[in-house]
Amino acid sequence: MNALNIIALSKAVTTKAKSAARDEIVPGKVNVDFIAHIRGLLTVGEDFEQVLAMKADPWTLLALALSHLNGVTIDHLVRESVSGEINVDDIKRQADMALALIKAPTKSVCKGKVTAKLEVEIEELVTAIM
Repeated sequence: MNALNIIALSKAVTTKAKSAARDEIVPGKVNVDFIAHIRGLLTVGEDFEQVLAMKADPWTLLALALSHLNGVTIDHLVRESVSGEINVDDIKRQADMALALIKAPTKSVCKGKVTAKLEVEIEELVTAIM
């Protein structure tokens, strides 16, 4: 099987369909034997750069900030944040600037997206052993 075959197979069935199918299968061993004919068009996009925010670690910034405070100050911050008497917009603006610095090094080259318009024909030869 080549790379295009593998991608076409992965695109032929959605995650939702896979999940629904799994819900219908009972535990046990099953022999599977079928022939699939997949025909259609794969569109492969160009690679692109993207900031991957999930690679950023905002907890490091929070831990660092809290490490510079004593217990009394931390307790005060928690009470103040719960009370709602702070200018949240101003603080969010400052936090956004700090997070932008943290996220900047997470810019990564991502492979182009692959979309598919496929037809799938299955010749059923499945025998189950339960």
